[in-house]
Order: sequence, then C-alpha cells, then structure tokens
Amino acid sequence: MHEFSIVQNIIEIAIDAATQNQVASIQCVEVEIGQASGLVPEAMEFAWASARKDTILQGASLRITIVPLQVRCRACGYLFHPDDLYE
Repeated sequence: MHEFSIVQNIIEIAIDAATQNQVASIQCVEVEIGQASGLVPEAMEFAWASARKDTILQGASLRITIVPLQVRCRACGYLFHPDDLYE
C-alpha cells in the first residue's frame, strides 16, 4: 500500500510549511490525484486517519480531487478524456 508512504510525505510537507509560516494547526489539506496515478482515494483516507495522529494535523481533514486523464492524439492534436483507462 504505497498510499501510506505518500500520505506520510504529504503530512511532512504540511508540517514543514506550517513550521516555516508559524502556523499552530491545520484544518484541511487539499490534494489533487491524477486519474491514472493508480492511487486509491479510500486507502489514502484510511492512511490519513492514522498518520495524522499526534501532529498539528490531528483534526485536519483530507480533501481529494481526482484530475481526469487527458489524452492528445499525436497525429491530429485532438484532446479527449477516455472513459476507461484500460480498454
């Protein structure tokens, strides 16, 4: 489950930014995840609930936005969003 290590990195980045800006607590962290990233949002939320304990993110929520995949045809330049990544 690589989501846990990614969430740990997100938490480290948020704590570093809070420290640099003298922020005592964080209410929400927003991340964008590419549709083709292979990450499972539910696994990230599960990891978030565990990894944020005993940090300044204790009460913070994780807001995940999925960024749709865009594909551009090299021949004609047509840009589209495929319905299924694996067809």
